[in-house]
Amino acid sequence: MKKKAVLLLSCSILLAFAGCEKKEDIKTEVVNIYRLDPDNGVYITEAKECQTLNETVLWELLKENEIVPTDSEILSFQVSRDKLELDTDTVFGDWLRSFGTAGEREIVGCIVNTYLDAYKAEEIKITEEGQTLTTGHVEYAEYLRKFE
Repeated sequence: MKKKAVLLLSCSILLAFAGCEKKEDIKTEVVNIYRLDPDNGVYITEAKECQTLNETVLWELLKENEIVPTDSEILSFQVSRDKLELDTDTVFGDWLRSFGTAGEREIVGCIVNTYLDAYKAEEIKITEEGQTLTTGHVEYAEYLRKFE
């Protein structure tokens, strides 16, 4: 009987330690989410942790920071060397068109900078439903570089 109790206690301790090791093995990524300081118009970053880095996680973090509308979605995303291609839905396009020139530039800058930093890329092209993203101010036909 004593042997069974000792064996059970030993197994419990080993399982507890095994569980602790697995928790320590979980790695998180830190990404910078860009937003604009409303007081001086300068881009600032907020470091966010995520367990998996992908385009959807970044989009969700941008939603949390009210950079993109909460009901907007990414339709596709491609990485090719140092270039990214991000295709969004019309919800995002319509929302972006509702801003003036300065607001539109600020939003696009936050998206561009966030994705370029996260993927360590040089350029990104943003499209809407597979077509050139066009607003009343700009036609985003070309790849965009980091905003300063």
